Amino acid sequence: YELIEQIGVPDWIICPTGSGSIIYSIWKGFNEAYNMDLIKGKPRLIAVQADGCSPIVTAFLKSSEIVKVRNPQTIASGICIANPLYGVKALEALKDSRGIAVSVSDEDILRSQKNLSKLEGLFVEPAAASTIAALEKLSSQEVFERDETVLCFISGSGLKTIDLIGAYERGWGKFNIYTSTKVKILNVLNMRGMHGYEIWKNIGKIMKIQAVYQHLNELEKLGLIKSQIAGRRKIYSLTSKGEGLLKAVEEIKTLLNI
Repeated sequence: YELIEQIGVPDWIICPTGSGSIIYSIWKGFNEAYNMDLIKGKPRLIAVQADGCSPIVTAFLKSSEIVKVRNPQTIASGICIANPLYGVKALEALKDSRGIAVSVSDEDILRSQKNLSKLEGLFVEPAAASTIAALEKLSSQEVFERDETVLCFISGSGLKTIDLIGAYERGWGKFNIYTSTKVKILNVLNMRGMHGYEIWKNIGKIMKIQAVYQHLNELEKLGLIKSQIAGRRKIYSLTSKGEGLLKAVEEIKTLLNI
């Protein structure tokens, strides 16, 4: 509703898409405003994901069901959701709005992030910059008419992902964000047992909390952590197998001088 009050109804809205909740909620809001006769039309939506983790884009382009990404890799941690919770609703929003879906490379995302900082004074996280990368890609393909208004949905400060950006810039290339996050979680739990929200805070809130719980579920299935109910909370802690993995990681870092 704030968007409608500030600029009205754009022709297109480009939205960074991870779990699918944002693009679904945007479409829901415009539908409600339209049904209440607050607006005369509705925008077309564009879902943007990273090339290394694009389950919603792939399903849209193939007109298929969403398939979980087995090995997601992207600098855009905010949209690195291998199995999107609201994926089906996101696809419905795209279909109903006559929208499209597109994926962009990490290189294009980082270039757009730098341009936003340099030209607009906005330091945003890679996930947010993905919308600008998508705008450039689709503009080069002449998707938009000259007189159309395109709104890029940008949210999330770049301060949340400085460590990831730094690692990429130091030449680590297309590192596996899922692996690095899992190791971070294991290191946090090496201090003591914690509940999910506490883990999320300790790893620096570098991604959505839903993604952290996804990691926790996978780590538990691998036998690297265990959980127990304490009052109304589930407390996670390392298993002996998890402790062994951490020691192995440290040994590898020592050997490689990382």
